[in-house]
Amino acid sequence: MISKGNTERTDSITEWVLVTDPVRDDVKKETDKFSADLDISSLLEDRTVSYYSCLKDHYGQRVSVLHLPVFNDLESNHLADTSTTLTFIFSMASVLVVLNGYSDEGLLDKLNSDRSPHQVMMDLIVSMYIAVDNRMDRLSQNIREAKSETVEKANREVLLSLADIEQEMVIFSKRLEDYGETFHQWLSDSTIERTCTHQERENVRLLIRKSLFNSQLYKELIESTSGLLSDSIDNRLNSIMEFLESIALVISIPTLIFSLFGMNTGGLVGRQSPFGTIVVILISVLLGAAVAIYLRRKKYL
Repeated sequence: MISKGNTERTDSITEWVLVTDPVRDDVKKETDKFSADLDISSLLEDRTVSYYSCLKDHYGQRVSVLHLPVFNDLESNHLADTSTTLTFIFSMASVLVVLNGYSDEGLLDKLNSDRSPHQVMMDLIVSMYIAVDNRMDRLSQNIREAKSETVEKANREVLLSLADIEQEMVIFSKRLEDYGETFHQWLSDSTIERTCTHQERENVRLLIRKSLFNSQLYKELIESTSGLLSDSIDNRLNSIMEFLESIALVISIPTLIFSLFGMNTGGLVGRQSPFGTIVVILISVLLGAAVAIYLRRKKYL
């Protein structure tokens, strides 16, 4: 589907074209209008990293390309490519927007408004970073829950949950770094500098900086939570080993007494008595209980 229009400003008229779910021939037909050596068919198929480039048309005018893979919540924590891309080809006089799987809800209305197509581009970038902030909030909540579970119970379930969060954060932060590098180049484009206000550009720069800062902060929080989980598991293992050693010590005392009683053939007092066995059992139990009480007070049991 192709929609076309133009935005009139006091000093200029900017034509815009919106292509939804593009067909290769339609995109080529629209890109040829920029009179530049543009072959974006392979670029439209790239769903992994963002891309910005600036070149000259046949008349020496600047033509810029901005290509963005857009990841939803389910795709943002996996290595698989996204199914959605957003591509802009723009100059001072024209803007081509190509949506591949991207929802155009409200976009056509914005293009038909008083805002220039370049400012609509800026609005789309801002909306992407609002989604990033929402994703960061959910990650923050997941990290807090993982930390709470780590304190309460350090088990395999918590370990797997934390590993999933860590993987998601690593992939998500790398994609934010990719976005940040591309958007910084795009914000320095002379066409964007002339068509968008300084405040609009600074707002986007602030959003980029905030997202990168938060991603680094959350990665460090995950690392500290992982360290806390490792320490908790080590402490539990040490406690179990101390408990088992204490149990072995308690059990060894009656075993030692029974062994001595069994090896002695005549010298042990009370051996010939019918109550000798009972006395030995009582002595073993009492000594074992005394050792157990002592170890309990020392918090080994």
